[in-house]
Amino acid sequence: MIDTLDEARAFLDRHRVITMVRADGMPSFVDEVAGERVRGSWWGHPRGKRIYALVTQLEDEGDLLSLHLVDGRVTLLARALWPHLYRV
Repeated sequence: MIDTLDEARAFLDRHRVITMVRADGMPSFVDEVAGERVRGSWWGHPRGKRIYALVTQLEDEGDLLSLHLVDGRVTLLARALWPHLYRV
């Protein structure tokens, strides 16, 4: 389970491309922060506020790019991959 900004950053750095919610074969930020598979809307989950706070902190720090990329889902892309995306 991810609880701190450092843990969230390490998760993103390790996987480099993650989706907010579950997509085939992709790590899910929501599931990792919740510590379980979240079914339905993550906003209603007891850790929903923590999920939102962590992803917002990552975005505010400029550590990730958020875009609809994988399966039409919100995809979080680590800074290390930005040059590759820009080339495409």
